[in-house]
Amino acid sequence: MEERGAPRAAAPPALRRPPRCGAPRAAAPPALRRPPRCGAPRAAAPPALRRHAEAVEFCAVCALEPGQVAAAFMERVQPQFVPKWIKNSYGEWKEAHPDRGPQAAEFTVAFRAEHGHGPSYNQLCSGLGWDVCRSVRSFIVRRPLSNEWLMETSPVPWTLRPGVTAQAQGIALPKARTAAAAVRPGP
Repeated sequence: MEERGAPRAAAPPALRRPPRCGAPRAAAPPALRRPPRCGAPRAAAPPALRRHAEAVEFCAVCALEPGQVAAAFMERVQPQFVPKWIKNSYGEWKEAHPDRGPQAAEFTVAFRAEHGHGPSYNQLCSGLGWDVCRSVRSFIVRRPLSNEWLMETSPVPWTLRPGVTAQAQGIALPKARTAAAAVRPGP
């Protein structure tokens, strides 16, 4: 009889299970090991995306946790089914907020001026005093996006800015205003 804790003898090769797909392999000798790739995803990102992620991560006004920022940038966006109760809640909310498109666009301009990046869906809704649950909040922000009051660089978070409709109404980011003024022919 074997004692508890005593090492077992290795099974003969014919009786060993084949390694599972994706199973860990035996460790490589130290000379062949690769260094950890902690910054690899960030280094592989385009420079503009890296600058944007750093602007959000180091925003002194937002003071977000680095893990929260990283999770938002790594999250995959998937199309969602919108239940009827969310549409009904949005309909009730919409009646109380008739100028939601222009308000949202103006808020993104002010937010960007203060923070250096666009607001998240939560920051937009809480900044405008739209106190609704997360599911309805997402639907609320998608409406001005589809009506082109707002635009974003999806799936990159914190990129909300005035859309085409807002720009036609004169609600634009400062750089967009100066570029439009430079292109506009004089009298």
